[in-house]
Amino acid sequence: AYEITTRLGGSEMCIRDRESMQIQKTCRYLLRMDDDGILKVYEADGITLLFETNIRAERLSVQTREQLSDGIPVDDERELYDLLESYSS
Repeated sequence: AYEITTRLGGSEMCIRDRESMQIQKTCRYLLRMDDDGILKVYEADGITLLFETNIRAERLSVQTREQLSDGIPVDDERELYDLLESYSS
């Protein structure tokens, strides 16, 4: 189980393992696929929508869809665009 906290005015998020309280990942963005089956990019707070992609659930593997339903934390723009490119090809 993980605990998510935001800091720096919501521009960064920290994910900690609840058991050990060790930091697992700090990120600026969150990739998430909502119930509508469209991949979206949020700020680290997971609430503020930055943009919607044209990537749909049916184009992705089951494993990727499961990860995206929970949200994938992304460190920076380069990683974000690398992931989006890999999902769209």
